[in-house]
Amino acid sequence: MVARPKSNRLHEHARSDARRKTGHNGATTVCAPQPTADGFLNHCFAPVYPLTEELFDQQGVETDFFKSVSYLSDLYNLGLDVHQLEWGHNYPFNIQHSYQLVVEKLKAIREDVDVLILSNETTKGTLATVQQYDTDYYSYFVPVKPLWQLQKSGNNKPLTHLLESIYAYLMHISGLPFLSDQSSYVFYQCDMMLESRAEWTGREERKEYTAFKKIVKQSRRGSRIIRNRINQTTHLKNFHRRFSGFQPESEAEAELKAVASTFLNLYTRFPNRSIWDSYHIGLMTPDEEYRIHPDQFISFIWDFDDGIYDDLVQSLDADFNGGGYVELPQTVQMFDQPQPVQTLNLEFEETFFTTVGNLISVQHKLSSDAKYN
Repeated sequence: MVARPKSNRLHEHARSDARRKTGHNGATTVCAPQPTADGFLNHCFAPVYPLTEELFDQQGVETDFFKSVSYLSDLYNLGLDVHQLEWGHNYPFNIQHSYQLVVEKLKAIREDVDVLILSNETTKGTLATVQQYDTDYYSYFVPVKPLWQLQKSGNNKPLTHLLESIYAYLMHISGLPFLSDQSSYVFYQCDMMLESRAEWTGREERKEYTAFKKIVKQSRRGSRIIRNRINQTTHLKNFHRRFSGFQPESEAEAELKAVASTFLNLYTRFPNRSIWDSYHIGLMTPDEEYRIHPDQFISFIWDFDDGIYDDLVQSLDADFNGGGYVELPQTVQMFDQPQPVQTLNLEFEETFFTTVGNLISVQHKLSSDAKYN
């Protein structure tokens, strides 16, 4: 088993309380809601500030930009004189000055909100407000072995079925990848672990490599089995019935039912909302080259105690300590048209990540209790 770093910035859910670049490269390419908090999810925008080639179209940029200044000023009661801002400086410094003034005024009343200038095929440059949920230095690795053990023992069918519905929600709706998914970060990371160990030459090291290779094979096989089992639509269809009929018989089971209640509520309110919908890679820092992508710390894994988990934590901690920009979940409101209400809302993101953390804590308890194994 790989030793944990002595100085670790990474918080591991439920242990102490309890990432390679992915295919999500490039600036997020986010329109104003109509209004709805999720309206921007299917639209593509890219940052255009500081000055880029998009600002070369003076008339188009000025028209779209100062309209958005007016819309944002009206919504937040900033009291900006848009005509004076537009004609107070030569182009493009009128854009720069106005943008900085909007940022300053909005920060004075909403410190947690950022302002960007975005563009796409329908607007040359429009203001957008962005709010981010800070996931901190946490990993969100959800083990599937506890479910496999419950299925194997057959001792507690109600608990097993409820956990199957929770995992089905996380897989089908939230979009958590499995260790057995060849396109996932954790699958890639396992390959890297094997490659590094394959170069070991000592007798004991070769034994360790052989043992670890077996662990990876078994973990992928077990993950594949669980994935196939919860790939049935019946688990989501029966989520509410299973939750209502579940009667906890221990503290851990009561905590699991609370977790199930929250996930079921999210599923009811946001039936098609994936956690990946909350990420717009490169939106805040389009020029950043070293990013820590969300799939590096959000995933199903096999177990907490198989060596793979320790390597994942160690690798992620190295990325955090290396100063990589951590991509955070975001909510965005566009101002390419008048906005009657503020739609920035991180309720989904905060609830999701908090509940995943609670699920991981419960899984630790289930894994350590012989009655569930």
